[in-house]
Amino acid sequence: MKLKELSGAYRTGETLLAQRIRELRGALKGTDDPDACAALRRRIRELQPLRQECRELAELTGRYYEKGYRRHEKYTI
Repeated sequence: MKLKELSGAYRTGETLLAQRIRELRGALKGTDDPDACAALRRRIRELQPLRQECRELAELTGRYYEKGYRRHEKYTI
């Protein structure tokens, strides 16, 4: 698998995570149960960093071989 292909997989993952976060926010608006609200908020907080990482890795793998591209220091060895 090439990095460009991997970039597409990360973009797909980011899209799926964004969709799931939207679904959880919709469920959060539709519930009055405090325990359920707390669980939904916790799950949203857990998914947001994963979505951000997918977005960053999609850009990194998609542009890895571009001349002059400054890589994200978080993913540099």
